[in-house]
Amino acid sequence: NNDQLVVADSCNHRWMVLSEAGDIVKTFGSQGSEPGQFRYPECVATFSDGSVAVSDKDNHRIQVFSIDGTFQNYIPADWSPARLLMKEQLPPPGMLIGPMGLVADKQDRLYICDCGGDRVQIFTRGGKWLWSSSPDDGIVFRSPTGLAVDEDGDIYVASDHCVQIF
Repeated sequence: NNDQLVVADSCNHRWMVLSEAGDIVKTFGSQGSEPGQFRYPECVATFSDGSVAVSDKDNHRIQVFSIDGTFQNYIPADWSPARLLMKEQLPPPGMLIGPMGLVADKQDRLYICDCGGDRVQIFTRGGKWLWSSSPDDGIVFRSPTGLAVDEDGDIYVASDHCVQIF
């Protein structure tokens, strides 16, 4: 709904829909690791159909919901609670560690600031991994936290007190 705003409420482990005046219309989520539960959600992004992606930072995943709050899928699609037990320094591309900023482009690809991985990754709405930045390709980030995409498709990444434009 164009008269509503969707926001992450990190310290209360939920996401909310607010009215144009800032009143709470709906809240979704609680603390935990099950579908619809969060450990410090940091950001939301919306897809063209109105569904909502929520970065679930300390669960190392993204959760996708319909606008009515029904859980749809994880990103990455193969995320499981076993992921929380892994102690890798840097998980391979396609896995997340501390995701924060999100933005969906016009093709419903989800760009994710993989803050703990010092990279940006791109996934389909359904959770399939498409691409990851790499210092080997000359694309270096340090703790990226925010993203935006403009009308021309330019991508803005906030990382270590600067903004990089691609």
